[in-house]
Amino acid sequence: MTICNDLGLLEEIHSSFQPSLQFLHLAPSGDLHPNLPTNLTGVLAGATGLKEVRISWNCANPEILGAPWSKATSLCLTGRPWIILQQAALVKKLVLRTRSGRQFERTLPITLPSVETLRLTGKNLDTSFLAMLIMSKLVRLTVRTFDSARASDLTAAFSTGALSSLRALDLELRYVDNEWCKFLEGIPTLEELHFWHCCIHVDLKQYIDGPPSS
Repeated sequence: MTICNDLGLLEEIHSSFQPSLQFLHLAPSGDLHPNLPTNLTGVLAGATGLKEVRISWNCANPEILGAPWSKATSLCLTGRPWIILQQAALVKKLVLRTRSGRQFERTLPITLPSVETLRLTGKNLDTSFLAMLIMSKLVRLTVRTFDSARASDLTAAFSTGALSSLRALDLELRYVDNEWCKFLEGIPTLEELHFWHCCIHVDLKQYIDGPPSS
């Protein structure tokens, strides 16, 4: 089910949400206040079979919808909804979108034991909060931003062991410089590397060639 206009429709049809509903996409048109109204509290509680939820606007309190977050296997969220992530034990595919850097600051780590694929996208993307996400099964990471992203932020995440199982990395950045290349050298488990629409400001040959033959 995809709802693209008035979120008030959720309140009107919430009684029809049956355990058979597995997919829900909320993509309201126009400007919408980030805080959901209290009359939507618990409207998704009846959708006990919900497996995939996408919320396509900067919603500050999606947790009040009462969806069975602990049963979801795929989430696409905007901002840093820590309350939902604390319940996301079964999520394998996670997409986080953000517009501003250090929004929703948090100090305690969150364990996401099932996440295998993580996609980060947005403007002014700050990836430093990855250090607070413990994802022991993460194998693919995608970072997509039209602004500059700092390799040092990802380095901080790797230093905590949060991305220790990474096998594939997809980068869509404004530019790739020596800092990024040095970062890539420090990922011994990496098997796949993809650059998308990147302006590369460094000779990658020195980083991907093996030792010269004797």
